[in-house]
Amino acid sequence: SNVGITGLMKTSGRLYIDDVYKEQKAPAEISNDMAALYDRYAQEWGSDKVRVLVENKSSGTALVSFLQRFSPIGSRIREVNIPGAGIGSGQRGQLDPINRAAAVSHIFESGLIELPYEWRPWKGDYITALAAFPNGEQGAHNDQVLATILLLEQAFPTTWVGPPYMGSIRYPGWYS
Repeated sequence: SNVGITGLMKTSGRLYIDDVYKEQKAPAEISNDMAALYDRYAQEWGSDKVRVLVENKSSGTALVSFLQRFSPIGSRIREVNIPGAGIGSGQRGQLDPINRAAAVSHIFESGLIELPYEWRPWKGDYITALAAFPNGEQGAHNDQVLATILLLEQAFPTTWVGPPYMGSIRYPGWYS
């Protein structure tokens, strides 16, 4: 299934998750849906605040290529490297979803994520998927969690995934 999470970074530093898109469709239909969502949020929030992110793994790479060629918002599509992936990363393969989720879990715990107060058709499944991870159903539910992780990694870029920093830190005046 293809999943999209729509969020708005507020001036307070909180991320408001406004919508969850979860559909199993052909690339042309996804392209049309993404263009409609982009237009909706560009009008509501301003086009400078709207980003379309797609993971560079499995079908994501092909989807990015398709969308960039055929979608009216092709120039706005951004392929995102997953932590631990790519040339020069120093790591083989991609970090697993559990480690990536652990690296961003403090963002939820600190209350920086807001969901709509009112009922939305996607809200129950979304909360269930997040709460069940990593022991819940695989597939569609996992896709919602992975899309959320990607959003948080991009919205809060200082989140560090990897081994702890082991160098020395020296503060002026603390040492004789």
